[in-house]
Amino acid sequence: MNPPGTESERPLRIVCNGYVEPSAGSIATAGFMLLQELLERGHDVTFVSKKSFVHPRSLLERFPNLSYQDVGDAATDRVHKLATRFGPVTGLAAAWVNHRKFGRRVMGAIQTLHEADPFDVAFFSGVPAFGRVPGLPAVSWVQGAPGSDVRSLTERGTLLRRTEGRIRLAGMKAYGRYRLTLGLPDYASSDRVIVGSSTSRELLTRHYGVDPGKTAALAYPIDLSDFSPRPQSDAEPSDEPLRLLWLGRIVPRKRLDLLLDAAKLAIEQGCRLHIDIVGNFGFAKGLRKLLDEFPMPEYLSHHPRVPRPEVVGLLRQCDVLVQPSDDEDFGSSVAEAMACGTPVVVGKTNGTGDFMCDQSVRLTDDLPETFAAVLHDLAARKKAGRLLDPESTRRTAEEHFDVRRVVDQLERMLRTVAAQGGKR
Repeated sequence: MNPPGTESERPLRIVCNGYVEPSAGSIATAGFMLLQELLERGHDVTFVSKKSFVHPRSLLERFPNLSYQDVGDAATDRVHKLATRFGPVTGLAAAWVNHRKFGRRVMGAIQTLHEADPFDVAFFSGVPAFGRVPGLPAVSWVQGAPGSDVRSLTERGTLLRRTEGRIRLAGMKAYGRYRLTLGLPDYASSDRVIVGSSTSRELLTRHYGVDPGKTAALAYPIDLSDFSPRPQSDAEPSDEPLRLLWLGRIVPRKRLDLLLDAAKLAIEQGCRLHIDIVGNFGFAKGLRKLLDEFPMPEYLSHHPRVPRPEVVGLLRQCDVLVQPSDDEDFGSSVAEAMACGTPVVVGKTNGTGDFMCDQSVRLTDDLPETFAAVLHDLAARKKAGRLLDPESTRRTAEEHFDVRRVVDQLERMLRTVAAQGGKR
């Protein structure tokens, strides 16, 4: 652990809650890495949660400066589990009640601990603060602006009426209305709200009225040691077809329709390419029709999933990762591709575009013609040996996604908010 230095560098007393799991998805994995780095720096952390939900056992075994406060309620959990057997409506209602009670128990425990031995700051990872404790400032790193998937049900309505049918789409929209009412997060208890990109900052202000002065954008950290860069020799000129990789879940706002429309147009115009699609169909399972109806199936391959150890190989073998998503907070596969030295193409409102290398492309609109022109340009660059620069792309990934650099920024934010709280 790093020894304390001046008063401004002394270890903070932090109380935490949120998603922390080493291999459970982007926000939970990022939360684990953030917590681990804060502990490595010597900060004193108390994690408040329930063992049936989040219990960072491996960190508790390694770090004496981490303690755990269990606020589990076995009776409420049993009621929730039983309610799910009676159908989705009953299950949703029980989940809402259970979550609200969990939030109250978390905040009650934090208040009791804070009154006994005051903390400097509260940090919520992956969730907004559940409430206020007098005299304790709070920083929340949330999962982007909520409602992006829900809004896509209307924005992509024409497509979804064809792939899902009107009745199923109506049900999906009804669930979406629940998510944007009872299920909507509350940001009022957070002194600072962190998201993964400027795109999410703008969405928080536009749709939810969050003061832009209390928001910040930080890239999610990734474990760069898991992603070895491809050889620089891959940048040599090649007459092989352009190989595109789609990696991740398939839902309306991820815009598989845009990719396939652009690919069809580019192929018809003479562009030689192949698309490897790796991902499951999410709540809009009718989108499978996009693959079934693609008129040139020989240019596509689809795998619902691949083992995690094989992901690095895919990222190193493709020429470009494509993620034309709408309203993307932060695309972890984009960061992972760049860590492998592979450039990316992202959508106009894909927040990961904030952190791209010079070899990558951010689309200027969501027209298939624009995307097709980009594919033609990428193919020409591959042929001329101007598409890849693995060393440069890897350096960009290290600049933005290294956990130490991310926590440098997070730590400064925690100290600033703690000082503004006026506790000490």
